[in-house]
Amino acid sequence: MNKVILHGHLGADPEVRENEGIISVCTFRVATNEYVKTDDGAFKELTEWHRIAAFGKVAEKCAKFLKKGDQVLVEGKIRSSKWKDKTGKEVTTFQIAADAVQFISNKSEGRAPEEVASSPAMEAGI
Repeated sequence: MNKVILHGHLGADPEVRENEGIISVCTFRVATNEYVKTDDGAFKELTEWHRIAAFGKVAEKCAKFLKKGDQVLVEGKIRSSKWKDKTGKEVTTFQIAADAVQFISNKSEGRAPEEVASSPAMEAGI
């Protein structure tokens, strides 16, 4: 099973790619935080950045409602991409293909924090 659930904040406004006026993909970065205990007993905050890609209706809702700093809950799958850099070295990158994005809080007024974007598969309970 390939399933990821992330709860975090957007690090920047989403980026949108359109094809003939239709949003084809909406990408954004989400920061998640965890606190770990160090050897001296203190707690240290660790931040991990995740690249998210949303498609279709999920992308449309994300593009419309999300802004930098917003808190989201993302459900999706891990996807990897392999490519060669300028030196010919193989590079592997990972991103989350979002099936659903729940908008937990919005920093700007006039946007609906309760909005939930989900793919048709999520709406059908798949």
